[in-house]
Amino acid sequence: MRRRWPCRPSGKPPATKAATRTPCGASGSCGPSSARTSSPRRSPRSSSSTATITRNYCWTRCDRTAATSPSIGSFIAQEIALTRPSLVAKLILASTAPQGAPGMHGWAPDIIGAIGEPTTDAKGMLHAFFTNSPAGRAAGEQFLGRIFTRTAGRDEETTWQTRNAQYDAVMKWGTPNFGMLQRLAAIQQPVFLANGDDDRMILPWYSHLTASLIPDAFVKLYPDSAHGFLYQHAQEFGADVHDFLDS
Repeated sequence: MRRRWPCRPSGKPPATKAATRTPCGASGSCGPSSARTSSPRRSPRSSSSTATITRNYCWTRCDRTAATSPSIGSFIAQEIALTRPSLVAKLILASTAPQGAPGMHGWAPDIIGAIGEPTTDAKGMLHAFFTNSPAGRAAGEQFLGRIFTRTAGRDEETTWQTRNAQYDAVMKWGTPNFGMLQRLAAIQQPVFLANGDDDRMILPWYSHLTASLIPDAFVKLYPDSAHGFLYQHAQEFGADVHDFLDS
């Protein structure tokens, strides 16, 4: 299979092209992606809306691809695989959950307390994205160092309005609706699901639930890691993705 990563077309993108940012406005995080447009008021407030923007953009500009994205981006990837399956050869879902799953209607109170304010500090990011073990804290501190030591070429800070739009999308996706779970049976592509084994933002059992609903899917949980597992276990995760795409 010829491998293609998610589309990176040349030329100037249209104004509606979706971009991804972290919940606290720091670039490079593995937190939930949020769609951004030129005005925060126009930010899509559902994963399906962002998927529509993305798939329509890719329809004319991309070859068949291996779709991958973490957290809320994985919700969008599910929508693209369901509504435009001809674009997707394989699917990689990191820290994901199926739409309508029980218990997904909002983040846990400790996560809201950590990163649910207009200003987020390092302590909150560490709590939300890494475990409290020595290894988890060390990985988190390295992660923060990579983000905040960069001074040139940084992305613009995420606005509070955009972050609220992102959380609106999470709430809509997580509204209980058992009928929505059955949609995933229509995904026929091979799917690799990954998560940290102690993710408190999107619990690991949602990866197993998602995999149980897709005909050709498997799960790997990375030890002693949370929502930021793909940065804590970057080399292992990268090798696993490479093996999956080559299989």
